Amino acid sequence: MRTWLLSSSLFLAAAVALSATGCSSDCPAPQIRCGALCVDPRIDPTNCGLCGVSCMSGQICSSGKCGIPCPTGQGCDPEKGPRV
Repeated sequence: MRTWLLSSSLFLAAAVALSATGCSSDCPAPQIRCGALCVDPRIDPTNCGLCGVSCMSGQICSSGKCGIPCPTGQGCDPEKGPRV
């Protein structure tokens, strides 16, 4: 009985800690929970890579990193912009 009570208490403590940090598995992959929302950190400009990481004005979020969008049909480096 004592062992069951201890393991139940540990499980409850872990569940409370996970919900307090916003970590949860109730979002469909590849989304993560940021506050009350499920977001895709690979493309969300207000949660780029991690919750709360916002891209600067004019930037996009691609593969979880903020960068400069490339013009259609033109090659570019997302961190440096279009190649000239």
